[in-house]
Amino acid sequence: MEWVKTMHLKEKIGQEVSVVGKISDIMWQHMISYEPDYQEILYFDPKNGDAQIVLYAKTQIKNKPNKYLKVLVK
Repeated sequence: MEWVKTMHLKEKIGQEVSVVGKISDIMWQHMISYEPDYQEILYFDPKNGDAQIVLYAKTQIKNKPNKYLKVLVK
């Protein structure tokens, strides 16, 4: 598992990476695609201040400060 700045996620397609931050109450990004297998759509603010990212999840993720998530970059 590798820690990656979110602005470099395009370089990690098909790989699992770790991100730290919090699920946002404010949507700054638009939903990019519909994924029928990933019904939960979340807006995630990375702790390092990088731009907000959209996360698609199969189940609900509870929000906690400094949430650590392992994600598969698609």
